[in-house]
Amino acid sequence: MSNKPTYKGMSREAYLDIVNTEWEAFKNNPDFDDERNVQNFLEKYPCLIPCPFGTSGPNNHGPYPFAVITQPVLPSFTKKVPDFMWITSNSDFVHPTLIELESPKKKWFNLDGTPTADFTQAYDQISTWMAWFENPLNKAQFAEYYHLPDYFREKRIMRPNYVLIYGRRDEATRTRELAEKRAMMIRPGEIHMSYDRLGPSLDAMGFICSKVDKDGYVAQYIPPTITPDPWNAPKMSVHRFKDDAVRQSPHFNAQGAVDLIEAFKYWDEEAKKAQGPHMTNSNGITPWPIR
Repeated sequence: MSNKPTYKGMSREAYLDIVNTEWEAFKNNPDFDDERNVQNFLEKYPCLIPCPFGTSGPNNHGPYPFAVITQPVLPSFTKKVPDFMWITSNSDFVHPTLIELESPKKKWFNLDGTPTADFTQAYDQISTWMAWFENPLNKAQFAEYYHLPDYFREKRIMRPNYVLIYGRRDEATRTRELAEKRAMMIRPGEIHMSYDRLGPSLDAMGFICSKVDKDGYVAQYIPPTITPDPWNAPKMSVHRFKDDAVRQSPHFNAQGAVDLIEAFKYWDEEAKKAQGPHMTNSNGITPWPIR
């Protein structure tokens, strides 16, 4: 493919209106009460998933590799895996941000103000992941499985973060005492939030949803705001089966899907031509340093 594609994705402002409408409609649907349905919905709309830049916000770099990871495996871990994960970084740290979804209908507190069994179970699940990451061997296996760049491994400290999305705000904060108690249950490196806090982020509309298997990243859903270009090509090129992901993603018309697939093919080839971690090719591509 020799002609540079001219495909341009939907504007983020137009997509914001679509996502807001779809999200509000979904929250009023009985399917919203089941976390499996919430998982499926959020896979299609990654910009709704919190903490795309880690728990410290945009001071971190964007997620590696421009994707939220669904059902992320923890190597050698045999219990429940997280529902989603972002991998972000800054000059000092690599932050895997593990996200646990629980049903919006679950309660935070019993009538006597003690945490419910459902909340305690979710809290314990995150504790189990925390304990897993305390083992340096597990961190090394994690870096290998997710194909983290060498400079992540050699020049950054891995410090995971954890996000629990659970219940509704009005129940969790029905009294001042419960609101304060809920805040005190949050541990360092951890965020608890209700589903009322979720909303689309304009800054996250350039990220896709992907899954990871033994061979690497497999694209699942791609938002219509994506425009392949020299800047994102090295990151996007690591995701296999982007054509299938485009075809099953919402809000593409037939021609738009064809054009985006062709644009991905072009920029994937350009990314392969780029040589060395600090060199650029004729299209201005600087390779993403992947092992």
